[in-house]
Amino acid sequence: MLRNRPSPYVGTYILLRVDDPSAGRELMGRLAELVDSAANWWQPDLPALLNAGLTYRGLEALQVSPAALNTFPEEFRQGMAARAEFIGDTEESAPARWEPPFGTGQVHVVLSLLAADQESLAVVLERARKAHAQLPGLQVVHRQDFYQLSTGRTSFGYKDGIGNPTIEGSGAESPPGDGSVLKAGEFVLGYRDETGNLPPMPQPAELGRNGTFVAWRKLHTRVAAFRRYLHDNSGNPEEESLLAAKIVGRWQSGAPLILAPEHDDPALGADDQRNNDFRYESDPRGTICPHGAHARRANPRDSEIIGDIRLHHMIRRGTNYGPPLSGRHPGRRRRRPWHRLRLHRLAPRPAV
Repeated sequence: MLRNRPSPYVGTYILLRVDDPSAGRELMGRLAELVDSAANWWQPDLPALLNAGLTYRGLEALQVSPAALNTFPEEFRQGMAARAEFIGDTEESAPARWEPPFGTGQVHVVLSLLAADQESLAVVLERARKAHAQLPGLQVVHRQDFYQLSTGRTSFGYKDGIGNPTIEGSGAESPPGDGSVLKAGEFVLGYRDETGNLPPMPQPAELGRNGTFVAWRKLHTRVAAFRRYLHDNSGNPEEESLLAAKIVGRWQSGAPLILAPEHDDPALGADDQRNNDFRYESDPRGTICPHGAHARRANPRDSEIIGDIRLHHMIRRGTNYGPPLSGRHPGRRRRRPWHRLRLHRLAPRPAV
């Protein structure tokens, strides 16, 4: 959470089911020697980042006491499948259409590995494999490899990874435009948040402190449908690009619409000292950058449309997998779009 991803990057998610509680507890002990510590986040011991997460079903599989389990938020205990209608996973996105094992309760442990190149990833991947392969009470139920294009673009062709919140105490520098650092308690359990209070935390403290809540989602990115919409609602390629920028809030280069309202500016998009250094005070009505644009919704900055913007933060990190959709023309059915993994690091105070 404290580190920016390398660019480009490669990675792997390994999802495990715990059939034997003793094997699961042994795995946790082995992973403790491999999981990255925030104490030296700027100088990691291993060439790739390794993080581990437990679902509520995973905590049950490890036989965590009922008293401790009851201290976790109800939303976490229910899981996404049970809350599908509330979070908008209905019709074609309903749990019945999810790819197994998602929504089945069979995912207990999630290992996340990230590196700058395949060679570095292989070193830590082998260590992670040894940590679980010798334990017969564990089963790999899903593996997902992912990577970033050398261009640093998303599946829709937009520059990715431009901004990340700066957390108090991390030692990370805050780039122009991000504003002041945020209290650690907005993201990490066991620390004070922007209100000055300690958010609720699972007990005993060892289950919560220095942890966070994560939502791991596997999404189908409909690149062809997005291109068709732009094509059908524009008169020429220039209008298509402007319409897309109004939807996203940035041009494909990363240049923010608020600083480049009429045309893309690749030099601005490539400049890390400028491409995030802006506010919306000059556009209160959203005539330049609409209030509904992705960038403005994800980071409202000085907008007043949602109340105190320093509270209840969420870090979204999407990763791509699968073959890209070639060309600019609206996609034909025989072409396969990119897909996207979305990792949400939620504020310690779960949404209700």
